Amino acid sequence: MATFPNNRLLLFSTVGSFAVMSLAIGALPGALGGLGRVAVGVLVLLHLVVPWPGWLMGPRFFANLGQRSAASAAEMEVDDATLSQKRALVLAAPDASVGIYAPLIHWAVKGVVGKAWWVLAMTPHTCRVTRTDERTLELEVIGGKLLTELWEQLFRAEERHFAVGDTVRLDGAQVTVLATDGPNPTRVAFRSDQLLDREDLLLLRWDGKTLRRVAPLKVGEMIELPWLRGPMAFPE
Repeated sequence: MATFPNNRLLLFSTVGSFAVMSLAIGALPGALGGLGRVAVGVLVLLHLVVPWPGWLMGPRFFANLGQRSAASAAEMEVDDATLSQKRALVLAAPDASVGIYAPLIHWAVKGVVGKAWWVLAMTPHTCRVTRTDERTLELEVIGGKLLTELWEQLFRAEERHFAVGDTVRLDGAQVTVLATDGPNPTRVAFRSDQLLDREDLLLLRWDGKTLRRVAPLKVGEMIELPWLRGPMAFPE
């Protein structure tokens, strides 16, 4: 899995930059005169003044995010008594809190986790899901494409392009690319090794607050899943 720069990765480089900036603040006025003093003022402004709103607001934002994520994961519509024997198929997740972290948060809160956690899409677009046969669901992104968002690219780097016909094997299923827009899939087929109607498979959809059960679709049946704000969105 890839990652992205954030506080935990930038700590050592940040500490090193403090030493560089200290040397610059001490040397610039003598070396460049008035221009050096302006540069020192800019450094002080950018590193000692501008960050304060983020430092003050950041903890509050992440506290709220944690509360929203915990509530949505704890309330997902699953039977905790049998969840350990189930595989969950999330038809479309609104963000990483639901698509990636929900099973971990649910385990932390309820102490139980399923056998598998599959997410068909994690894109901020409407998705259309159609059951084409007894073992296959097709997902089409309406007005967008897959693997364009940061969280999606944690699992597939932007430069690793897909082509029609490419497949990805999972433990118990296979995903095939059916259509693309340039290098990005727009329609994929999820084919289970077993029937989609089986008891150990949970179909879930996001309703704006938590994940709800979806009854197995009939062959030929289609549902549209509009994108709804997830826990990681800023509160309205």
